[in-house]
Amino acid sequence: MPISERQITNAIHSGICAANEKYEKWSKGCWVTDSGVEGLMTAEIAEAINKKQSKDESLELEVAFKHIRTCSTANIARGRRPTALNENNRADIVLFNCDYQPTCVIEVKRSWDYNNCWLDLQRICALVDRYSSNKQGYLDNGFLAMLIAKREGRINSPEGIFENYLKKVKEYVEYEFNNASRKISIHHKLARTLPNYYQKEYGNWQAWSLIIQISRAE
Repeated sequence: MPISERQITNAIHSGICAANEKYEKWSKGCWVTDSGVEGLMTAEIAEAINKKQSKDESLELEVAFKHIRTCSTANIARGRRPTALNENNRADIVLFNCDYQPTCVIEVKRSWDYNNCWLDLQRICALVDRYSSNKQGYLDNGFLAMLIAKREGRINSPEGIFENYLKKVKEYVEYEFNNASRKISIHHKLARTLPNYYQKEYGNWQAWSLIIQISRAE
């Protein structure tokens, strides 16, 4: 059976957790949100996904958009490509089916940043719009994955601070990228609570995996 959307989101969460815990161990208390270690996150996510793929499915890292176009069977109308689909751009992870057709793209960020995440979401939307089954392709899903870390405040718990933050992210993404041809889903899950022996030095921190999914509308 081909890997499902649920399996992909669960594997992304597992990969984020694995990368963060590994980096916490190496650094004696730091998280991936503290340093530019997106490569570690990408590798752990890719490994977690590959374990759930069927034997004939595959994935690749740092895939040029030109390669996605070449491998896709999508019926693309003539005309200038959107700027977001510059063929020199690269996707962090691309999943391929048993016929080596691209089915999913994943972009990885160590944390939320409006400018950088907007650019990635714009590219994901453009890829899904152009290469999905609506255009006789197979690329029906794209994901933007990251870790969000919040520290306990004077009044609010980390959970409360995160929920307020998540609400703002949801509103922003839906306002900027929602349309009739796409479906937007946002997944989150507690990834890590800083152990007690680190809390004495750093405070009470918690981290959540945040996954923004852009899909072809049914």
